[in-house]
Amino acid sequence: MTVCHSWEEINLLHGTTPQIIAKDGDAVVGYALAMVPSLGEFIADLKPMFELFARIPWGDKALLDSNFYVMGQVCVAESHRGRGIFDGLYQMHREIYSPIFDVLITEISTNNTRSQRAHERVGFRTVHQHKDQLDDWNVVVWEY
Repeated sequence: MTVCHSWEEINLLHGTTPQIIAKDGDAVVGYALAMVPSLGEFIADLKPMFELFARIPWGDKALLDSNFYVMGQVCVAESHRGRGIFDGLYQMHREIYSPIFDVLITEISTNNTRSQRAHERVGFRTVHQHKDQLDDWNVVVWEY
């Protein structure tokens, strides 16, 4: 799901999960916003995603019951694409969060083939597909 976060929500995210950014000098040229599952109840637009995770099988339980966190948005400035920033953002996530979590989950629009390929390149795999009122989606996971 594509969500536009308020500053209040960004501060809430950052207060519970340090956010990973890429800078070129003083300019932010990329970011990878993440959130812990407990924040799902505070961001109304994301509640359906967490409800979906409760229905996706993951081993002998539901995906929602795994030790996971969620990637909210990954963006790299157009001027800095193709320089490894996307991969670097995710590598930093692995370094920081793999001691805490087992799985990173996100959703990607099936129309966003560039994002799907990039996520597969760093190690994500599709575990579920669904359609909502906005789009068709792939739920992808990256196991640590």
